[in-house]
Amino acid sequence: MSQDAVIARAIQGLLGDVIEQSARDQGADQRRGSKLSGGAFARTLMLGFLHQPQATLDDLAQTAALVAEPVSPQAIDQRFTLRAADHLKMCLETAVRQVIKAERAASTALFDRFSEVCVQDSTSIQLPDEFASQYRGCGGCAPTVALSALKFQVRFELKRGGLQGFRIEEGRSSDATTPLQTQDIVAGSLHLRDLGYFDLAVFRAIEGEKAFYLSRLHRTAAVFDAAGQRLVVSHYLMRQRRRVVEATVTVGVAERMPGRMIAVRIPRALRHQRRQDQRRQARKKGYRLSKEQLALCVWNIYITNLPPTLLTVAEAVALLRMRWQIELLFKQWKSVGGLDESRSRKPERVLCELFAKMLALVIQHWILITSCWQYPNRSLSRASQAVRRLAGSLAAAWRSIGQIAEIVRQIARILQRTARVDRRRKQPSAFQVIDNPTQYGYKL
Repeated sequence: MSQDAVIARAIQGLLGDVIEQSARDQGADQRRGSKLSGGAFARTLMLGFLHQPQATLDDLAQTAALVAEPVSPQAIDQRFTLRAADHLKMCLETAVRQVIKAERAASTALFDRFSEVCVQDSTSIQLPDEFASQYRGCGGCAPTVALSALKFQVRFELKRGGLQGFRIEEGRSSDATTPLQTQDIVAGSLHLRDLGYFDLAVFRAIEGEKAFYLSRLHRTAAVFDAAGQRLVVSHYLMRQRRRVVEATVTVGVAERMPGRMIAVRIPRALRHQRRQDQRRQARKKGYRLSKEQLALCVWNIYITNLPPTLLTVAEAVALLRMRWQIELLFKQWKSVGGLDESRSRKPERVLCELFAKMLALVIQHWILITSCWQYPNRSLSRASQAVRRLAGSLAAAWRSIGQIAEIVRQIARILQRTARVDRRRKQPSAFQVIDNPTQYGYKL
């Protein structure tokens, strides 16, 4: 089966059987006298927000006329209920269990060494205070602290573009303890982790699956040299004259996990900026920076189980820069997809819109994967515009797998010429960095 047929079948299945089954399970069709069934309401929101993330009730009513039958904007507004939100949430949880991948990988010599290259991060959405018992925020008494928030925990695979893991969690849940950390680890895969996910037990679990990790080293981690002597990392690095320091170490008092520590002295301008940021954060939180913390601002320090024969220092630096790709994905979801915005203050509508917009973004991501993921120099923001322009056609054709496949092929033809980014000298794009780490990384 061709890739566009696979995507078309997944989209049609989500808009058809998945939505209808969820509507029955959640009792979303029990509203008497409504022309708009629970399934039709979900389709209306998903395709309406795919076309226009800031869709009004009038816009959604027009979409309803395409996917079901004409209803008034008021009829749409009355369908925003907690039961409808549960219905949409169930649809989302079902949709993200389908891991759609590009048929052709974004191939580079560095990526090709691994079966998968995964980055993991989360993005939080503030919710109305009415949901504080269900989706707890971070707490506290500051006026800017959300009493209620929801977090999407995401594992993003960079070679083939798949959303390899997706969890809906409450806002106060810890990134480091999310079950997604160790779920479905594939042998030969590489996992890029930031400090919020630093956990030695997780790294050991990844290694146990014959996979690899590359992470920033947390400043509180206990580090021991090859002789078993504990290192004060800041003091150890201050004695070094080299710009790059590598050492075989063990990490953790209890775990004593063996690994390779890589320290790279960062450019002077970045050191100054990092110190300024840390001082600003310390003033905000009301604590004083230690000399050790200031000394560590000079270095980027990594820990990995990859030996030098499989990963050079320049390649390690380039790979961790690729973590920014998931931040760009979240930025696109929010700034372009309007994920964290709503035209209403009605709590039930806000929650319904959040899940419906995320469903729309999942459909958009599936289409982008099959349309342009094989191009390393793709621009997802430009590509998403083409998807939104044809969302109206998708709404009219949702019953037909063949018509959906043709729309996907049409988008692919458009993106072959219009979704590329040019090479840049001063600020190289991600595909340039990963294609030539030695040239575009730090001068080591």
